[in-house]
Amino acid sequence: MSPDLFQGSTLDNALEWAATARRDITLSPTERDFLSAAATLTRHRARRARLTSLSLGGLLVIALVAGGLAVQQSAVADDRAEQIAGQLSRSEAARLAGVATTTRGIDPRQAMLASLAAWRLDRTPATRAALVASLVQRETAMFRDPSTAGDTVRTLGADGRTLISADSTATRAWDVRNGRLLRTRGSRPSEPMDSVTLSPSGKVLVTVTARRASAVDLVSGRPISDYVFPTAKDFTNEWVDVTFERDDSVLLQEADRRTRWDLRTGAAKALGPAPAGTFSRDGVWRAARRGRQLELTNLRTGAKDFIGDKDGAGTQGTWNGGAAVFGAGLVATVASRSIQFWRRSDTQLLTTVQVRGEFDEAAQGAFDGSTFRYLLGDQVFSVDVADLTTEDDDHLVGTAALSGDGRLVVRDGELSAVDGRKIGAVPEAEYTVFSPDSRFVATVGPVVRIVDTASAAVQGTLRTSAVQVAFSPDGARLVVVTEKGGVELWDRQTRRRMWSAEAGAAKYAAFSSDGRTLVVAGDRIHLLETAAGKAVGPAFGGGGRDAEGVRAYFTRSGKAVVVLDARRRMTVWDVATRRRLATARGFGDPAAYSPREDLLASLQVGGRVRLVDVMSGTDLGALLDQGGGQDPEIGQPLDVAFTGDGSAVLTVDGNGAVRRHAVGGEALAAAVCAKAGGLSATQWRVIAPMLPYRKACP
Repeated sequence: MSPDLFQGSTLDNALEWAATARRDITLSPTERDFLSAAATLTRHRARRARLTSLSLGGLLVIALVAGGLAVQQSAVADDRAEQIAGQLSRSEAARLAGVATTTRGIDPRQAMLASLAAWRLDRTPATRAALVASLVQRETAMFRDPSTAGDTVRTLGADGRTLISADSTATRAWDVRNGRLLRTRGSRPSEPMDSVTLSPSGKVLVTVTARRASAVDLVSGRPISDYVFPTAKDFTNEWVDVTFERDDSVLLQEADRRTRWDLRTGAAKALGPAPAGTFSRDGVWRAARRGRQLELTNLRTGAKDFIGDKDGAGTQGTWNGGAAVFGAGLVATVASRSIQFWRRSDTQLLTTVQVRGEFDEAAQGAFDGSTFRYLLGDQVFSVDVADLTTEDDDHLVGTAALSGDGRLVVRDGELSAVDGRKIGAVPEAEYTVFSPDSRFVATVGPVVRIVDTASAAVQGTLRTSAVQVAFSPDGARLVVVTEKGGVELWDRQTRRRMWSAEAGAAKYAAFSSDGRTLVVAGDRIHLLETAAGKAVGPAFGGGGRDAEGVRAYFTRSGKAVVVLDARRRMTVWDVATRRRLATARGFGDPAAYSPREDLLASLQVGGRVRLVDVMSGTDLGALLDQGGGQDPEIGQPLDVAFTGDGSAVLTVDGNGAVRRHAVGGEALAAAVCAKAGGLSATQWRVIAPMLPYRKACP
């Protein structure tokens, strides 16, 4: 019945009439019961509505809380996923840095790609060290012969570009520069091959078996001539060397005879003994072993020189005993474990590279312009020697200094820009030092003269006996370490000494990056206030006898100092506590500190500059010995400096040549990209299959 009861405004009007407007009219029991039932129903419905509203409100609160929890859980999940992805990237970067190290001797290009991927995944000192190793390796590429037949014999052409791979089924010619198959020829049915030799022109191939030597036109596949040995060869104890005089004339050298074989007629002529040795492609030079030396003879003039014949100083180098390979101005000696590169004009050893590969056997080498390639087993390695091909011009430099930003250089008193632009002569000095902004250079001799680098004009003189000088960061002041071991501060503009102080037996002083504090290295380490020369706390350090500090630098934060001592040690000290934070060995002078990060570059023997991440203590490796670091006259850098942006290190050698080495992380990556030819998405999937591709090269 409830649908017939009054509701809403109808019920309200009826109740109002019953209460106020009915006057003398009396409601019947039925009417009263009707209105009472309608009012009761309305109250019940209102109560249900309130309960429903309360329930919905509660559900809304629960929904909002659940939604908030879901959002929070989603954020936590996202953070966790990001942490897992970061951990995966870091672990994969560490793995790839290790892969780069282990594969460098087998596949140098793959090692370069692995180091690039490692750096892109996680920029750490360890992955940066992998980039340095990739950049300084002279090996640029490796080609592996696809043939896996057990009877395969191989030879590298005299041009250093062509690999001949021959087995019982076919003879193949490969261009090792790009891995392209040049031609394939079916093999002639015969006994197993012992060796193959390619003519200098690359057109004729001679194959040696136990019974014969066979010549074939490699282009057409046409047989040219056969020479049958008087008796079959036992190649366990016997051997046959094949040497082309020309494309149509071959010398066959056996243990007991030497034969000239005319490929045009097939005639063979026995020859008498000949001087043993190796000949250059043009026939001008012969190399022959003479005890522990290698004799080089110019067959046109008769002039002789000797590799391994040390001069009075013992500086020319010790021969590794390897076979000679002649190039343009260079001679390579190829031994089982190393390859040495010598300058032919004065038989000076320039550099040595390790023989790579998986085989313990003799390598066969050849020059291709500024690239040297060698065949070892089924692999051909390419070695970049472009920086070694410049002849020594005998223009030696006695002293040289680079500006702190790497823009200017002084060579034997001549000031010029690194790009070659000459500025002028500066006063004669024992050494020179530039201001940080390169606007001024101080020449240190009996007095200190300040020179404007824009004009090479002397701006003023500091009358003091200096053994070391350094400019403040703003170039306005100079700290001078005197011959007596004292420390002085001078004003550059007024040429007035502002103060002098004792700091033990001082050898070297340097400013902090804000210019407020000086670090002084000598028998001990002192910190001085720049303003008045007062000591900042007690002296500390001191490494014992013959271990005085020779270089010192503040770290970028100023919270630590780095000291190089006479024992070639690097020590990092905490400024606040005077505690030793780290120690490493093998650091020399000259040295330089990066203007952008805590990176130290210092000289090593053999013409190399060593890099170390100071705060982590990570040895980033040694830079390439450009120009031939084993040449003691010109290979040893006279000075080293960082460029202004810290992306590169510059060195100046004994010839006055300024060379640039990438050291900044992104600069290293760009240089390795250029050397490796880039890192594609396909290569990435091979190297790092667990992670999505990241663009590694521009």
